[in-house]
Amino acid sequence: MTNPAPSPAPSPAPSPAPSSVETVAARDGTPLLTRTWPTPGEPWATILVVHGLGEHSGRHDATGGRFAAAGLAAASYDHRGFGASGGRRAYAETWDDLLDDVEDRLDAGRIDGLPAAIYGHSVGGLIVADYLLSDRPQTDVAVLSAPALGGGTALLRAVAAVLNRVRPTFAIANPWDAAQIARDPAPPVVADPDPLAVSYTTARLGHFLFQAMDRVNARLEADGGFPLPTLVVHGGDDTLIPTASTAFLERFPTTERRVYPGVRHEPHHDPLDGERIVGEMIDWLRDQMDGPAS
Repeated sequence: MTNPAPSPAPSPAPSPAPSSVETVAARDGTPLLTRTWPTPGEPWATILVVHGLGEHSGRHDATGGRFAAAGLAAASYDHRGFGASGGRRAYAETWDDLLDDVEDRLDAGRIDGLPAAIYGHSVGGLIVADYLLSDRPQTDVAVLSAPALGGGTALLRAVAAVLNRVRPTFAIANPWDAAQIARDPAPPVVADPDPLAVSYTTARLGHFLFQAMDRVNARLEADGGFPLPTLVVHGGDDTLIPTASTAFLERFPTTERRVYPGVRHEPHHDPLDGERIVGEMIDWLRDQMDGPAS
């Protein structure tokens, strides 16, 4: 584990360009909002940004813009049931639907001859981790931000399992507040009311998440880690996904884990170190995919 000191960003922060959005149909016809960011010249790699629970791709506009300004062909999408995508709110009929969406958005963003990366935050990190351990088409590298690889009491898991069978759409309030997301002074993207945010999770999706946590942990142990170079970033003061929950990943040779003291659940939105953290992600991606010097 490394504990980076609060030093100046290793790369200058280029000004991000605004994203553009489009709605496309998923395999089952569900409309998905997709988002892309323009690069200032020819890209040297691609990256797909996979957002977390209750949020949407627009909350990663600044981060995706930073990736694109650094020369990465960056794209994202709103999960089904979230943001401006279709589907019952905070719900998925099957877990494979979510993995299908990742696979299809990766395929749509691939550019012949260029390496590909994927970035997942929180529950998006869990979805990405499960995807990386599947037999689906892979990327070259991955970045996981506070991935949700553990959590849920035995009682909550049991309740979710029962409700999944009898009332799968039952809504359970998400147990967090803005203070857990980023330390003050939090940027507006954290603090402002967000009409596209979803403040609850359905029993079925919650049950799927707990199943995925167990499956990912078992596969990591069985396989000896991820099959590709993976950077894990985690806030040292993250109480939503406790920092200690990702410590076991340091045992795996393909994984590098960086913990940032004082940072909470969303490292990319930290008001003091967020730009530096994103800059370090970009530098790591350059090193792994032989990108041009900053």
